[in-house]
Amino acid sequence: MNESINIKDNRKIIIGTAQFGAAYGIKNKKIKIKKNEAFKILKLSEKNNIFYLDTSDDYKGYKNILPKCNLEKWKISLKLSNKIIQKFNTEKKFLNFFDKNLKKLKKKKINYLFFHDAKILFTKDGKNIYQLLRKLKKKGLVKKIGFSAYTVDEIKKVIMKYKIDVIQFPFNVFDQRLKQKKILEKLKSLKVEIHARSIFLQGLLLLREKNIPKKFKNYNKNFSRWFEFIKKNKSHPLKECINFAFNNKFIDKYVIGVDSASNLEDIINFKVKKSKKNFDYLKTNEDNLIDPRKW
Repeated sequence: MNESINIKDNRKIIIGTAQFGAAYGIKNKKIKIKKNEAFKILKLSEKNNIFYLDTSDDYKGYKNILPKCNLEKWKISLKLSNKIIQKFNTEKKFLNFFDKNLKKLKKKKINYLFFHDAKILFTKDGKNIYQLLRKLKKKGLVKKIGFSAYTVDEIKKVIMKYKIDVIQFPFNVFDQRLKQKKILEKLKSLKVEIHARSIFLQGLLLLREKNIPKKFKNYNKNFSRWFEFIKKNKSHPLKECINFAFNNKFIDKYVIGVDSASNLEDIINFKVKKSKKNFDYLKTNEDNLIDPRKW
């Protein structure tokens, strides 16, 4: 018999806030989480022992909603955009900027601080910028520093040059690059914490077959295999996206975006089964499908 794991007991969930105050993803183009719904999501999360938030300095919710929330119990995962890092590129400017952001969130420290785009680490100011984050860590203002990655090659390039505590990487039934044994073992040998994001591929994997946008018509075979898999297992896309992601023993945390408190409730009450289902044949390396930046 398969053993069940109740998601709300493992405390691996990080609530994504990209949709707080802004439309985000394929599935929810017209849905913006307003302040009251955001409060409900946070309250429901706390009730279920979820206390991590993923945000970015360029998210509308970070600017307009989170400062109005009670984040006393919450641990923050913050991504810094390149434009912000380049704007506050001296130690004094950067420390002042960071101090203001801590006060905005009413926090004494940030748990995870990410470069939103690791390319900045390979500019002429890359080493100096990296050292700015290291100084925040040394001062106890940041617990772990890392970067949000888009390719495995990018991960390899960064960890060869910099000491990193944590990475964020896309991981879903179409995008299975993070399952590469060598890179996972390398990251774990370096004691790098791994956070998976985009487990629903920005909602694309949750759409009904008839609702797949026409711009993805070149990937009909990929979607056909996906829907056949769902039908064969008498299952649901949400269930299998979660089953796939949460059955990877190397991943430490999962960034999950929701569009409502009821949507979150469906997820946290779901039981993941330790499964030996074969998801391998669903994977693809088609960048135009698995990289939302190219949509």
